[in-house]
Amino acid sequence: MRPTNRNQAHVLTPPGTGAIALIRVKGPDALSLVSEAFRPGKGSDLSRADGSRLRYGRFVDGGEVIDDVVVSLAAADGAEIDIASHGGVRVIERVLLVLERRGVHIVNPTLPYPSVWPTENLIAREAIAAMSRAKTVRAVRFLAWQREYLAANLRRIEALIRSDRAQAARQLEALIVGYDYARILIDGARVALIGPANSGKSTLFNRLLGRTAAIVSSRTGTTRDWVTGSLDVEGIPLELIDTAGCNAQPDESERPGIEAGIRATGDADLRLLLLDGSEPLPCGSGDVPMWWQESDPAAIVATKLDKGAVWPDTSWLAPGKASQPHLVRVSAESGEGCEGLVEHILGLLGVRGRADNIPCLFTLRQSEAAASVRATLDRGGQVAENCIEERLISE
Repeated sequence: MRPTNRNQAHVLTPPGTGAIALIRVKGPDALSLVSEAFRPGKGSDLSRADGSRLRYGRFVDGGEVIDDVVVSLAAADGAEIDIASHGGVRVIERVLLVLERRGVHIVNPTLPYPSVWPTENLIAREAIAAMSRAKTVRAVRFLAWQREYLAANLRRIEALIRSDRAQAARQLEALIVGYDYARILIDGARVALIGPANSGKSTLFNRLLGRTAAIVSSRTGTTRDWVTGSLDVEGIPLELIDTAGCNAQPDESERPGIEAGIRATGDADLRLLLLDGSEPLPCGSGDVPMWWQESDPAAIVATKLDKGAVWPDTSWLAPGKASQPHLVRVSAESGEGCEGLVEHILGLLGVRGRADNIPCLFTLRQSEAAASVRATLDRGGQVAENCIEERLISE
């Protein structure tokens, strides 16, 4: 049995609603201790790490799989190992129990992480705090990478200010733009399905979720309130909102649901207007914009493709409107076109094809501080240089 005072484990993420938990194991035997219970998905085990800092695999208790995890080396020498697991209380307890049986001392979970093992800078602390909100393993891997490399990248920009201020400004701008991606990856995006009654919103909602979450009926106006559901698309968390159908002349029983749906979609990242593609355009093609000019949807989804597409490809376009939403045809019944719709949603959100192992600002504070530094570049390099250290990195 290893001495319990040499190797310790602490749950970095606070109790809460986060889907992911992060456990740090620290000590001279941390690498071998975690390796004993970690089964990599591919490649060599941790004891023969080839420099890769993030490893996907399973955490086991003997022959029993406890959870799928991501393991990262918080210290290059293996003295600090982070285990990202799902955030369920039972999962965390089982991981800690396995470690404790191997002689690891479990630090009092009521103690905040900074008081146990202080982080080296503000960015590292923010990465740990963001992990408590992360909803996918991909988000945890992204934050683990930023925690280790973002501060060093910012210091390189700091040094670049002295030799090439224009290039430093471009790199800062790229980091600022990247914040929108980080926000969606960590906290998710809200995608609202809007449109007239009986346009197939609830059927598509259920198809995308892969389960029945909304009542579906051929009777107009079945959905009287808004319904939400969550899904993970390539590690990007999405919250779908199915709203009540907007009839031209709703009766008193329908009006509260329609108004509630409008409020629920007010802060949505995307709005998709669903129209029955098997029927003529509502009110004639020239009046289609009346359905979307106020909501400004990112795409029009022509549903019920399985019943036949009756719209010409350009008949729905609004004459004289500078920005036209993209048209996507789907059948929620058969699933035809739904995969393409999901890809289009990721594209509209600006997250399709993004790499996670590049420097990226991941909090609003960081984004605003970087914008402030960028604004100071025209007033002198030394001022901006000091701002990077003081506003973005320092304790």
